Amino acid sequence: MCNPRKVMIHLKKCIEESWHQTIEQSAEISDEVAATGQIQTEIMLDQEMGDVALAMFESVMQGKFDGFEPWIQSDKGHYHYDLDDVTLTYIPDTHQLTVSTQISQMVSASAKGVSEATGVTVGQIEAKSVADYYDDGWGGHTESHAREIAQKEAERQLQENIQQLHQKQHQQEIANATKEAKQNAMDNAKIELTKVQDNVRSSLHEQIQARLSQSKDQVFHVMNRMIGEAYRQTLMKIAHMNGGQILKNEKSGSIIQMELEI
Repeated sequence: MCNPRKVMIHLKKCIEESWHQTIEQSAEISDEVAATGQIQTEIMLDQEMGDVALAMFESVMQGKFDGFEPWIQSDKGHYHYDLDDVTLTYIPDTHQLTVSTQISQMVSASAKGVSEATGVTVGQIEAKSVADYYDDGWGGHTESHAREIAQKEAERQLQENIQQLHQKQHQQEIANATKEAKQNAMDNAKIELTKVQDNVRSSLHEQIQARLSQSKDQVFHVMNRMIGEAYRQTLMKIAHMNGGQILKNEKSGSIIQMELEI
């Protein structure tokens, strides 16, 4: 074995060829899906006991009597009370009670989009490669083997340089195709998101109806207690206004026992 010798392969190529590249982009978008539901009923105190009872009912809502939490009153004069998963709203002007609830859920969808970048590449490409060999072919490093290795490496580099020339000469086409593919991906993601939203919205509406149905007993209990207290306070007020006496005034849970003398 002696000092290694070198063999060099130098390739040149002039090209003028059509070029195209498929650009693929991904997009993901998210949004909130919300569903609301409500049931309404009227508080008919005005038809039974008049304005005094209605005013007393509001006093109960304002928490003026023991055992009753105050409701929140808005700028419009409406009363609101959160009861677990539902919200009660009372509108004094219409004597209307609304039971409402809302459910929301974040959903997302992803999609891909593609576009083609095309053009014509013109230029001259070079590539060089060197490989070692020994005169005595030590270790299989013969001149023919070295030339074969150098040839393959030079051809690989030549193809790599051609691709680099494509990329260099068509930067704008690639940028335009990338932008278009991104927009296509976003449009496709929006279509997918709409499908997801429709499915989720249907499920949320079913949950809304179940929630409203399950809340009925709680709502009736709260309202019956408040209306009963409004009646009790109204009767006591009427008795006092007319010089009467309250002989019995007892509460046990939702049961009220009163005896008046007017």
